[in-house]
Amino acid sequence: MRLLMRKLLIGLFAVSFVAACSSSSMRIDRTFEDPGYVDNVYSNVLVIAVAADYNARARFERAMATALSSQSTNAVPYFDVAGGDQEITREKILAAIEAHGYDAVVVTQLGSQKSEVSVKAGTKKTKVVRRDEQAVDFFRYNYETLNEPNEINVAMQVILVTDFFEAGEAKRIWSAESTVSDKDNVSYLINDTAAMIAAKLNKDGLVGH
Repeated sequence: MRLLMRKLLIGLFAVSFVAACSSSSMRIDRTFEDPGYVDNVYSNVLVIAVAADYNARARFERAMATALSSQSTNAVPYFDVAGGDQEITREKILAAIEAHGYDAVVVTQLGSQKSEVSVKAGTKKTKVVRRDEQAVDFFRYNYETLNEPNEINVAMQVILVTDFFEAGEAKRIWSAESTVSDKDNVSYLINDTAAMIAAKLNKDGLVGH
């Protein structure tokens, strides 16, 4: 796909999407919730994407922060706090929490990926070329068989793992897996995936109330 599930996910998640696929789908399933924190609501969230490619990470962090932000929730991308392309380390995250008072950290990274390749054989067509204008030449046409190229489709699917941490105790209190299939428009993919994760966090009562 297309360089951002190529980059949201060589970068964002070290994945490469290459071919076209017209259909797509996405879903999210919560995989863990700490019952001791079900009534907690967080309003100052640091957003992190684990990625080798800085541009991919920054785009996803920005999209997630935008999707989480509301009148009651302040969400900030890590690249903005760190001042650009900086290594993500525990020490730097703790320093950001102390400096800016974040009460939660949300981290998204690649869980797994798979691809399916299909090949559709090209059809044969006949091209007719007139080679002589003389009426007496009864064989004045050349007939050439043309082979259309094969159509190769690569359907990609990735599972993104999102963990939500209580910042004060540095404790994971919520996790979910997002299953995302290949889509033509990379920006649409990133924005929709971020919005889906943010909506689940809101529905589960961790933000937005």
